[in-house]
Amino acid sequence: MCDFRIIENDFANDAQKCVCKPAVFNAYMSLKPHGHKRAMDAAMKIYTYHHPNDSIEDAQITVERWVVSAQGHVH
Repeated sequence: MCDFRIIENDFANDAQKCVCKPAVFNAYMSLKPHGHKRAMDAAMKIYTYHHPNDSIEDAQITVERWVVSAQGHVH
């Protein structure tokens, strides 16, 4: 199920506002061969470390958007 809510602090397209985006993507891509869940867990840990005030749901949506946009996929 897709969640099309607008997230106020979603910096998916503004790398200057969020310096952790490259680390989140690299963690995901490095662990992707070991499975999507493991890769997402690592990416989420990095994201939530840098954004402790985001809810888990908002963090997951943001990380998923980053991963999808960086891979060039369009939903």
